[in-house]
Amino acid sequence: MAILNDSATITLDIGSNHYQWNAGPGVSMGSVPFPTQDSQIPFIQIIKNGVVVKSGYGSTYVTKSCSYYNFNPWVGILSL
Repeated sequence: MAILNDSATITLDIGSNHYQWNAGPGVSMGSVPFPTQDSQIPFIQIIKNGVVVKSGYGSTYVTKSCSYYNFNPWVGILSL
């Protein structure tokens, strides 16, 4: 999930998989298939006008036997 002020390209690399999508201002959420390789850590970039403005690695390895089972960022969010 990314919260953006302006439009940007979001890229996500996990294992040998590379995905990217164009996101408009506001909240952008993408989904990608799990990698076929085990124990992979995601790498994400936010690119504006061809320049990487932010990048980083995820904090949790994606494994076939992951002990976490709910990565839904909307769980527990309350709207009034």
